[in-house]
Amino acid sequence: MHITIHGVIPSDLETISEIQFAALLPVTPIERLIYPSGMTANSILASITEKQRRFHEPNVKYLKAVTERGQILSFARWYTLDHDKPYEGSGSAFTFRPSQQLEPEDMNVETARSFYQGIDELKKRNIAGKPCLYLSLIATHPNYQGLGAGSQLLDWGIKYATEHGLDIYAVSTAASLAWYEKFGFRSVDKFSIDMACMGGKDENNTLGLYTATLIQFTVAK
Repeated sequence: MHITIHGVIPSDLETISEIQFAALLPVTPIERLIYPSGMTANSILASITEKQRRFHEPNVKYLKAVTERGQILSFARWYTLDHDKPYEGSGSAFTFRPSQQLEPEDMNVETARSFYQGIDELKKRNIAGKPCLYLSLIATHPNYQGLGAGSQLLDWGIKYATEHGLDIYAVSTAASLAWYEKFGFRSVDKFSIDMACMGGKDENNTLGLYTATLIQFTVAK
């Protein structure tokens, strides 16, 4: 299968939002806890709206990996953070405003708030004020994993970061950490949340600690 990388266009946002949920829910317990009903019409709509909000900002880059027939297999969202566009959470208190498009059955708001606050603190401790390339999101549809689509997207970021002298940061799930390490990323910090305290259940494997790891790819300056 021939796979190429292209920029995402607005009409792709529904497809990549569906890929995001399809890829993350089966392997990421905290996602199942945040979205107790899984991928719903409301959660997809909220995801599209969130992506539209910053889609055209100059420091945001959405890329997709597609087949020769134009089928999207994978996508990534990159943020270029520098002195003109620093990490937006720097120096400000954390706020979380869930989409009004979401009903209680669509999102566990308290879990989402606690988790995203922990991620915000990770980034404030490690990347606030640093020029870098931040990989905010990367996901490949489960039916097409192992074909190299995600690797091509990550290779794009490594090449871009190298050309611009920027280190890369990302937050990895436990399931993805070994994959990133094959590209030369290393762990720099961690955040853990007790899912049992957030209403986790044994039947969907949302008990115990969930750990998110901040990782870094260092570019020689």
